[in-house]
Amino acid sequence: MVRAIIRAADALSASGWLANKAGYDPAAVSDPLVTTVKDVTALVIYFGLTTALLQHLL
Repeated sequence: MVRAIIRAADALSASGWLANKAGYDPAAVSDPLVTTVKDVTALVIYFGLTTALLQHLL
């Protein structure tokens, strides 16, 4: 889980670098993307664990 989040942050931080090269504000581009990827990853992990536990209990 931690490795996936680190890789996502690394990959999406490149968007900030590209935005800077294009003349845009890097924080305005990369922050929402990194936050979205982290949130989606956390939800997938949460629902995956929940599903696995419910299948085990029921």
